[in-house]
Amino acid sequence: MSHTPVIADDRHRFQVILRSSFVEQKHRDIYDKLRASSFGAGKVQIFHDHLSLVDIGDGTIKDLPQASVEYYPPESPDGIALPGLEENIPVRIDRVLHFHQFDPDASYPLGLRYLVYGDADDVFMDHHIIGAPSFHSVAKLKDVPAFWEPTRFDGTAGILIPEKRIVDVSPKVLRKVAFVDNAYHLAYLPPSGAYRQPPPDPLIRRDGTPPIYDVTVDGAGSDRVTIDKFIHFDVALLNNRVVIA
Repeated sequence: MSHTPVIADDRHRFQVILRSSFVEQKHRDIYDKLRASSFGAGKVQIFHDHLSLVDIGDGTIKDLPQASVEYYPPESPDGIALPGLEENIPVRIDRVLHFHQFDPDASYPLGLRYLVYGDADDVFMDHHIIGAPSFHSVAKLKDVPAFWEPTRFDGTAGILIPEKRIVDVSPKVLRKVAFVDNAYHLAYLPPSGAYRQPPPDPLIRRDGTPPIYDVTVDGAGSDRVTIDKFIHFDVALLNNRVVIA
């Protein structure tokens, strides 16, 4: 479970990845049935009234007692309630896989960094948010990469895609504006929903070739990843209402 961050909101200026589960078996059955259908690894969101992310990060909060669940089938791109999981659904946080508060003024790395997580069967990667403006993304890998060993299952692995990067192109007077892979611009103050056509994930190759990338794995040399499904991509909510003082 990947938290949706918002740079302008101190309460949500965190990148958080959790391993969670539905408390009740009947709720797990509904979720498992959805995943076993043609929907597969599509986007599902869990909503809950605000809770302290800091308390979640340090393990003080381990339960989301009144969650609601939405999913995003092709015919409902804005999301609809998942029948049987509409409200007051208890969710347990089993483990915090990753937690950090990001610094909007941090320098971009020399490449796109990602956090890899999952288990022996399903492996995902989220864009590692460093600096701002930026983007938040979630993708599912097609195959389990060689570096993803069982010793990593209770955390994340950091990887770098050297051929892609965010480049700071800020003018000297206005800070800051950036672009990623020359595909589209990232800028402060885009109102939510301002993009008539949302920008594409920078890992979607514009020539239509498969999204296969050579990566550098933190502490483990080089490897290669193949993306099977682009699940989530956001720039508008993450960067909305950011003001430089």
